[in-house]
Amino acid sequence: MMTLTNSGRNLLARAILGQELKFTRGCIGDGEIPDSTDEKSLTALIHNRKMLEITALRTANEIGTAELEFETDNRDMPAGFFVREYGLYALDPESGHDILYAYCNKRDEAPYIEAFNGTDIITFTLTFLTVIEQSPNVTAAITNTNQYVTHSRLDQHLTAVWQNIESLNLRVHTITKTILDLVRSDLWGTADIIKVIKDLEAVQDEVDMNTSALLAQSRSILWGTANNFNAERRLRALEEKIH
Repeated sequence: MMTLTNSGRNLLARAILGQELKFTRGCIGDGEIPDSTDEKSLTALIHNRKMLEITALRTANEIGTAELEFETDNRDMPAGFFVREYGLYALDPESGHDILYAYCNKRDEAPYIEAFNGTDIITFTLTFLTVIEQSPNVTAAITNTNQYVTHSRLDQHLTAVWQNIESLNLRVHTITKTILDLVRSDLWGTADIIKVIKDLEAVQDEVDMNTSALLAQSRSILWGTANNFNAERRLRALEEKIH
């Protein structure tokens, strides 16, 4: 859970009374916070290294929290760094400017992100958990232009496919169930996934148009997942070996 800053607490107090609470962006940095510094007093990261665009917002009003998802990669990082700082920004309607709503510093537990080496892209998803109390109007500036295929998103898509295809023949039923099992067991980049993709291609002509479209979309997302983890060439090499 992130720590609300003093500015964040003031904004939250107004949001509880009905003012819009709009999250705008996240940031990560490598700043080391002195023991004498109160995190609640901060108005910016100590040493900001990267801005993050919001790709998803989930609120749990019954417990007064919000979960924000950020997806990014290391392509604009010429040097690696320890991700000690995490900042969440929100719009202050009165000033029209972003304020540091919540902050977290991992100190000695900070993970390290490798620099981009010109070839291998490292993608990562971050989730920030913060307090919103019972604010009735919580929104976020969500960017969908650079989304990566995450386990949760792929699981949601495939579950929707499973629920929306009313009359599955046994073969389609088996293939879809296999994909779900693979996704939920964390098996990426394996021969099993290649076989599933081949099965999806083979069964396309045997089903109705709506089912075919859903299966084609599933196959595309699986290849997109391979791309996101920089594994498509490795997967295609595996595909040539599978009979």
